[in-house]
Amino acid sequence: MDPILDEEELPNTFTDEELFTQIWTRPKAVLAYIHEYKYDKYVTILLVLAGIKGSFDRASMKGMGDSMSMIGILGVCIIFGALFGWITYYICAAIISFTGKWLEGRGNTQAILRVISYSLIPTVISLVLLIPQIGIYGIEMFKSDGDILSHRHYSEYCILCIYCT
Repeated sequence: MDPILDEEELPNTFTDEELFTQIWTRPKAVLAYIHEYKYDKYVTILLVLAGIKGSFDRASMKGMGDSMSMIGILGVCIIFGALFGWITYYICAAIISFTGKWLEGRGNTQAILRVISYSLIPTVISLVLLIPQIGIYGIEMFKSDGDILSHRHYSEYCILCIYCT
């Protein structure tokens, strides 16, 4: 194991629940565990969900709501985000591995991809916030000149916050 990671004692095991909760408070220990024990159980789903999240972000920034319906945006983001998201992260991991070899690095593409996927957990969790955003703002959040700060949307947000508390 790397001497840098030896500073913190690795636990014998993390449960699946602990991996997803401890990543917020002890990311170094969790990622060291994932790397050491080659824990690949959720790599694919995390990469797919991160790709979907990225495609929704791009759809919002590019103003896709100007030319597409809400159903079209949802379909494109889910299908193409799921398909191209993991491919993009795999290419990124391969480039990092390739260039890391120049610096005498030992990480292979699969090990780097594994760590990248689990480090994307906070990004994937933010997908949960996308559902109420779409419910409140609708197509406006995907338009280039979307009016998401109007009084109507603000009041719906307040009602949702009061209801949830």
